[in-house]
Amino acid sequence: MENFSHTKNGDEMKKSSLWLDCKMNNDINKLNKDIDIDVLIIGGGITGLTTLYNLRNSSLKVCLVDSDLIGHGVSGKTTAKINYLQELVYQDITKKYSLNVARWYLDSQKYAISVLNDIIRYYSDLNSRK
Repeated sequence: MENFSHTKNGDEMKKSSLWLDCKMNNDINKLNKDIDIDVLIIGGGITGLTTLYNLRNSSLKVCLVDSDLIGHGVSGKTTAKINYLQELVYQDITKKYSLNVARWYLDSQKYAISVLNDIIRYYSDLNSRK
């Protein structure tokens, strides 16, 4: 069991990224010609994909490019753990700025999680109706 380690309680904990376990769509077109676009998104990690998602209904012509498989760069090498419990970040923000700024940061993280949950629920429901 190379991909697992054990917690203090003896529970197994996955050591590899959940992002890299996802089956990727290999039918994505390669950009091999000049195109006319309004927005170029460089990087197909969580930030690039979220930007693309948010622009999906705009009138803008959008293109996302990545030098590797989508989700296999920096985002792919994380544990795919999206949460607002980020060790000492709140203490650091409070020291450098203020408690209010740390609260704003916390609120922004909670909001981002709720947006991702909404997207996942919407597409899960949509797929289950097919």
